[in-house]
Amino acid sequence: MKLLILEDNWADEIDFSATTVLSDEDYEKFLLGLDKIRWPRECYIGTNEEVQYESAKDFLECINVHDVPKEAQAFVKKVDLELGPWPLEPGSVISGKYVSEDEEAA
Repeated sequence: MKLLILEDNWADEIDFSATTVLSDEDYEKFLLGLDKIRWPRECYIGTNEEVQYESAKDFLECINVHDVPKEAQAFVKKVDLELGPWPLEPGSVISGKYVSEDEEAA
């Protein structure tokens, strides 16, 4: 189980952060999903605020990944740690939401 903590900044004006917990299997799917996205990618973090990521590597540099200790996993499963504005929401990356049919064919 992985705890992902995203920390980034918009235009040197707004610091934003987000957290989520993924199973080890979903974390691997998340990484594979990022490789399928066409980059660069503009991502909205508010009504009119967007941040651009040049590559999956660029996006991943904003994320700290921590292993959740075995003894904490039962607790983590009971609480919702999905917080903050994810520019590219992990569940949607895994499901392929950010990949258009044209990109899949490429």
